[in-house]
This record gives sequence, structure tokens and C-alpha cells, in this order.
Amino acid sequence: MTNTGNILTALTTTLLLLLSFVVLPNSAMAANVEGRLVLNGQEVILYDDGTWKYSTTKVRPGKTCSSSDIIDTLSACYDKNLIDAGSGGDWELFLSNKRSTFYVGWITEGIPVPAESLGSIILENAAAAAEGGESGISVRQQDVAEIDGYEFGLLEYYLITQGIPITYRNYYGPIGDKGSVQIIFFAGGD
Repeated sequence: MTNTGNILTALTTTLLLLLSFVVLPNSAMAANVEGRLVLNGQEVILYDDGTWKYSTTKVRPGKTCSSSDIIDTLSACYDKNLIDAGSGGDWELFLSNKRSTFYVGWITEGIPVPAESLGSIILENAAAAAEGGESGISVRQQDVAEIDGYEFGLLEYYLITQGIPITYRNYYGPIGDKGSVQIIFFAGGD
């Protein structure tokens, strides 16, 4: 598994999403664990094959939480000593790890957009930024991920933009009739 293969991934449509934002070293966790999130106070472990399971550990949310202004059931909690938070442009929330080149954010829309359409839009935007355009994108995984009963598109791809190699992992799709979300994880490198 590549270094960025351990990017934490998470998406929730319930009351709380806990993002720990620690890039998991290969030796610290099993290679197939991608991340953890909290659903209704219960920790969920996410795996890189799109599956998940409940942990036996109860978790407390971080000290700082941000909620979506557009989709009221979407929120993220994080340790402000490890994470810088902001917003702007298309990003409703943008978080960066202070100790590494690891980032995550979400982009929300006030209307439900089908996952298939969002996937196409994501790849069109990536092509506009990639050196070599569409041929400069290496799609590594395009799949469906089911989280808490909702189906989302899952897209992982690699590109080089302005000489910088970046790996992206997106979870995207509608959240009922509340709107749509893209949660985008990315890190420098292959």
C-alpha cells in the first residue's frame, strides 16, 4: 500500500463525524484500516475495501466541532492542536493536519445531485487541474461505498498539478433530500 493509501476517510449522515486526522503509519495499524468515525457516539472503523464495522470502543468527540450550514446532519470534530480549520471558495469546511501534508474538506450543495453526476464533475475538475488534462489522471478506485445505510460514490485518483503529485480520495453523493456532499481527502505524493 502506498503512503497515501492510509489517508483517513470518513463520511456520516448522522449527528456526528469524528475525524482523528492522524495519517496512520503502516506499522501502527493493519494495512486495510483507512480511518475511523463516530456514528451516534459509537466508533466505526472504515476499511479500504469499502466495508466498515462498529468498534467496541466508545469515543468522545474532539474539542472543536464544525457543522455544515447546508446539510444539518453533517459535522466534523477535531483536535485544534493538530488541525487547522478554515473555509472559502467552494470549500464549506477545509481542515489541514499541522504535522503533515494531509488535508480534508467538504463541499456541499443545497440540492441532491446523483452520485454518478458528481463523479463526472469531480473528474472534469481534476482534468482541468492535471498536467496533461484528462490523460494526466490515474483513477485508482471507482466504486460505491455504503455508510450508515446511504450509498455514496467513492473515487480515488492521482494527478500532478503545477509539478506537485497529489492523491485524492472522494466520497460523494446526495444525502436524502437535504442536498449533496463531497468529502475530499488528499495528500502530497503517490
